Amino acid sequence: MTHNKSAMTPCRVTEVWSIAYERPVDSKDGFARAIWCWSEGLASYGLAIRIIYLATGETRQVIKERVGKVQLFGLAEIGSGVIRRLSFYRDALRLIDSNARTDARRIFVLHGPFALPLSLFLRARGSVIYHTFGSMISELTLSAKELVALRDVHKLLLYMLEIPLEILISSQVDAVVIPHRRAAEELLQTHLLTCQRLYIVPYGQNIRQEFTNDAFLSDVRSVRQRIGQKKLVLFVGGTAWNRKGGRYVILAFSKLRRRLPSVLIMTGNATEREISQTTRLGLRIGEDLQLPGLVDDRTLALLYASCDVFVLPSFHEGFSQPVIEAMAFGKPVVASPSAAYPTVRNNSEGFIVPPQNYGEIAKALEEILKNGRLYSSMSSNARRRARSYSWDVVIRRLVKVLDEITSGHFEHLVTRVSDVSIYSMSAMDIIQVHKLYDSLPESSKRYFHPGFLGFTQVGLVWLLYQFPLMASSIQHCRKIQLRLRPGTVIIGIVAKNKESQVIGFSFVVLKRESKDSFLLSADLGIVVRCDQRDAGIGSLLMRRVLKEARGCGVDRIDLIVSQDNPIAVHLYEKHGFKATTMVKDNWHGTPIDCVAMSLELKAS
Repeated sequence: MTHNKSAMTPCRVTEVWSIAYERPVDSKDGFARAIWCWSEGLASYGLAIRIIYLATGETRQVIKERVGKVQLFGLAEIGSGVIRRLSFYRDALRLIDSNARTDARRIFVLHGPFALPLSLFLRARGSVIYHTFGSMISELTLSAKELVALRDVHKLLLYMLEIPLEILISSQVDAVVIPHRRAAEELLQTHLLTCQRLYIVPYGQNIRQEFTNDAFLSDVRSVRQRIGQKKLVLFVGGTAWNRKGGRYVILAFSKLRRRLPSVLIMTGNATEREISQTTRLGLRIGEDLQLPGLVDDRTLALLYASCDVFVLPSFHEGFSQPVIEAMAFGKPVVASPSAAYPTVRNNSEGFIVPPQNYGEIAKALEEILKNGRLYSSMSSNARRRARSYSWDVVIRRLVKVLDEITSGHFEHLVTRVSDVSIYSMSAMDIIQVHKLYDSLPESSKRYFHPGFLGFTQVGLVWLLYQFPLMASSIQHCRKIQLRLRPGTVIIGIVAKNKESQVIGFSFVVLKRESKDSFLLSADLGIVVRCDQRDAGIGSLLMRRVLKEARGCGVDRIDLIVSQDNPIAVHLYEKHGFKATTMVKDNWHGTPIDCVAMSLELKAS
């Protein structure tokens, strides 16, 4: 990987020790590939880079090698389970003590939960950074159903071991580096990091620049000639097909190929369940579906360059490098909210779809592949956006972070959930709520337009709603309403920052179907100010408004959400809402396809 040396700035750090689970050079694992790109990039700044990893095989000796400017040490695998980990930690500490430079300004980077326990011993030797892709609790929560279906007991036990260790030990390091804001907020909500120094450093891509020679371009033409007139769909699954939604890609492709001649290539380790699934669906392996296994960088680049569209409906991702790499080749992307964030914007670089909805995945793929004008627009947008995630940009950011950590001058880059306060809406908040709603772009108002928010909506309906809205914000008045006319209650919750500004709000409008029936929600809506999104504020508002609704005797909450707002669908599903039927909404005369969802509060 080459770097722009003219843009480089000096760094106070002189020596970086990285501890990783596997040898990152030429690895086919996305996290390990990111570690190697980090290492090469930092070495180009003149830093001494040392990587310690667990070497598999029969050797009992330390494997020493230099790749470019990076020194690697492979420690022998001794025993299994806990014994293997403890022997690795012991040997790593011995190696560091015998090879570390005495005059160096040193930093230790612990990559992933496997290396994290070493922080307990390394803090006396230098600054310690924990580098992770996201919250393991969130990953387990979203992947547990698939792991149970696969009976992957080993993986489940590994989560049970590593999650408590990560929660307890991550609070002891000097800083945590995470690839994007949403992953950071997951950590802040699930870990003991309320006073932690936490930095966002995204991953990058340079695969497009590495493969541009004539031989590579000739191979691309050969692949396209073999495919013929069929459309080529690419999925990159690595070693975690179940977490990345591999079975739903197969189901979506089985629907797509009935409407459009196409071929699906899926890299990575397929499980027996996926292979048997292809047979049941009538897909021919080697013709309709190709499974090349784990591939090297050149082959992966060849597939990116040859495919027509890239698909990745992951349940959970830290930062999906395959998505940004496919975009660098100008390929539109169909991805889940987790895989798409933060690189793909819905309807711009591709489509964002719910991970398990293979019907929507197939529909999105078909629309991209059949609409030439849409394809061209998404392709240009993807290529343009990928350029902002080059490794040159990322490494400059990383060097700045390392410099700040060792100098003691920390810059908090994440808006923390702990800085946000949640309150029941008071009468004094109503004006701020109206102003916040007015400030939203039209695209946001399209998703939530109850008719009683914003000064620009003033009319008869708006005025009629202001009285119960005001009364519901006064505690004693709400009690009277609940007793006499519960259908007039509007439960309002607001989120405020340290300056007491309303930065988000949620509403549940109660309605009684008949005199003896339970209460229903006519509308549930959550709004967060545009510059404060993806910080976990929506989840805070949701939890509080559901709690308030239960306290008011609500048995069930109903809502409708636009089909093209998968992030909102994901939020509602996360809190227990279930889709019930398809309905039509209307926004300024334009019909909107929506999903009706419901939550039984007594059962939740």
